Amino acid sequence: MRISSDTFAQDAATPEIAIDANGDAHVVYVHKNTDDVGFPIDAKRNIYYINNIGGSWSAPTSVSDDAFAQDALTNPDIAIDSNGEAHVVYLHKDTDGLNLPDDGKKNIYYATNSGGSWSSPVRLSDDAFSQDAIENPSIAIDINDAPHVVYAHKNGALDTDINIYYTEKTSGSWST
Repeated sequence: MRISSDTFAQDAATPEIAIDANGDAHVVYVHKNTDDVGFPIDAKRNIYYINNIGGSWSAPTSVSDDAFAQDALTNPDIAIDSNGEAHVVYLHKDTDGLNLPDDGKKNIYYATNSGGSWSSPVRLSDDAFSQDAIENPSIAIDINDAPHVVYAHKNGALDTDINIYYTEKTSGSWST
């Protein structure tokens, strides 16, 4: 059964799935939109979310921020809390400075649909390193519905090693 939309006239890629307590599936994936059907044409890869709550697949909802004027990168990840709300992490590059300081680097972003609509993206990776974050961030939700994220990142221009970083939002704000 195909669950992504052909209306974007481009390939979908790198899906991730999470199942909520009711057995409903929640999926995030990368899709490039070059056809003006339901979303403005931006010719950029974005992160989309669909679910099968109620027994049929929803229309795709954009999770990533098109204002960045850059492709969202592959390998988003998703986790579902006990309220059935989705939490998503992904890699994105902001080079226009519209929403966040423009650093020209790939960073890890977080968004959630708690409250009924998708939140604005929150940058989780540390720009002080002046290096790109690396693909494949991962997210998990603890028993108190707090998100925990791990990702790979280079430390700086002089340190070519890639290290693993951890952040959590257990007290209302993200740890550093």
